[in-house]
Amino acid sequence: MAYYHANMMPALDAAEPVSVDRKAAMAASALLETPAEAKARFASGGAKPDHYNPTPAVGRNAPTKRAENPYATNYQDVKKP
Repeated sequence: MAYYHANMMPALDAAEPVSVDRKAAMAASALLETPAEAKARFASGGAKPDHYNPTPAVGRNAPTKRAENPYATNYQDVKKP
């Protein structure tokens, strides 16, 4: 099975499609940790593995204006009384 960790993903602002390296993704299974291992690492103050860090933005595309959420300013329909 192939695993594409955060550091193998394309940058969020990538302008073109990015080809994947399936062999590297299959080898990435060696980096997986079990929930118990992650809990122990966190409890001991261990650092987050590098493959958990997403690929940084490349700065090619300017941020685009997104459509505004009509509910963003008024949450009365979802608030509890």
